[in-house]
Amino acid sequence: METAADVARHLRELVPFIERDNLFAPGILETPQLSDDYIIRAARQTRARAGLSTTEPIRHSQLISMHQEFGSILVPVLWGEEKSGHENALSVYLPESKSSWVIFNLNARIDDFNYWMAHELAHCYTLNALQGDKGETFAERFAQALLFPQEVAAAALDDIMGSKQRMERVAFHAKAHDISIVTVVKQIDRIAEQRTGKPTGLIDNRFWDDWNGSRSLQPTVAYALFGIDSMTSSQYIDASERIFGTPVFRALARWQDAQGGLSPAFVATALNIQLGDALHIAKALSTLPKPIATSAPVH
Repeated sequence: METAADVARHLRELVPFIERDNLFAPGILETPQLSDDYIIRAARQTRARAGLSTTEPIRHSQLISMHQEFGSILVPVLWGEEKSGHENALSVYLPESKSSWVIFNLNARIDDFNYWMAHELAHCYTLNALQGDKGETFAERFAQALLFPQEVAAAALDDIMGSKQRMERVAFHAKAHDISIVTVVKQIDRIAEQRTGKPTGLIDNRFWDDWNGSRSLQPTVAYALFGIDSMTSSQYIDASERIFGTPVFRALARWQDAQGGLSPAFVATALNIQLGDALHIAKALSTLPKPIATSAPVH
């Protein structure tokens, strides 16, 4: 929360430098609730608004488009591969400008990317109205329902529990839907509890040990989407703008230009990165093409 508050103060300064074409307010969830029925309906309606059926997998590009349609300002960052859990993503809502910022780690593993994008989409849809544990529970369950809907999870549960190679079947369904095995098992556990009152029992200490041990086999988001892990600051900015359509780097460049020189300390706090990395980015920002000034119309 302290990190988010510090980042928010700096992002607020970027608002006047953000170029956004959408003149309409984003669609939000009214009175978000933690009931299963509400979350399932919200996930189904989100799919319907995106032109998706209730069962088809959601691809990376489609989740990016959902954020763009909402008006999220996507902020891809390089936070390193050692981050875990919620350290890989953060959303900030600035009520004064009614802007939602979604910061996510390009060094996270690709099997978690859809989950974090869906998780932060939930925070955007609620304008962070649900705080603390309630907000996190809603975002987690919304992401799971969106990515691995109840209809799909029910069929997967029968398939997995009817197999002698259960974890292999879990991995099959995870790969088919571009999600992690954690999302699959948590969703089928929910179906199992509805049917029998108890989960599948697949999640135990060994499950987490095996999952953590296999993380290095998954490519990073940067490698999966950019085709490269190690990149220069210029490559990072160019690829981020190309894949995510983010205006944040142009805004940083304009803010820095308005200050009359490099501002690595500001960049470091806004992106929550080390000062040394921020210096390289600040230099790359200074080389971005400047917008062409236009004269005021003569009446």
